[in-house]
Amino acid sequence: MVANWVQVRYHVWWPGAGNDPFYLYNTSLNQTRNSYYGNNFTPHMFTGGGDSGSGSTTWQANALNMVGEDTPITIEINGSIFGSDVDVSVLISSDLDLSSVNTRLIVAATMDSVYYAGPNGLQHHHAVIIEYLTADNTGDAIIL
Repeated sequence: MVANWVQVRYHVWWPGAGNDPFYLYNTSLNQTRNSYYGNNFTPHMFTGGGDSGSGSTTWQANALNMVGEDTPITIEINGSIFGSDVDVSVLISSDLDLSSVNTRLIVAATMDSVYYAGPNGLQHHHAVIIEYLTADNTGDAIIL
């Protein structure tokens, strides 16, 4: 499943006093994305645009259901690191004509394996968003 699944974690300003450094790094991004999903509790997961609630059993079931779905779309991501610079290319193709479908691409940079005793009680943080590489929150319109 790991080869077919990507999590991006957005930190919100509750239940603590809004002192989560992952939230504070980019408050606007986190607030805007949270509003996009209409989220009002944490933890909370959305899978394929649908609400998966706050239970790990539902999260796993929804993820496994999506992994088995066929898709006409292929996404290839390549990248390299040069010192503090990162170069990323994304190639997207479709076996079907999807030009009439409103399709958007959102690419984000995330941090993985951050050890920090967070105010939420977690100490090991994965896939925390840093910044969008495409248009904030709305992504870039693409035609397939």
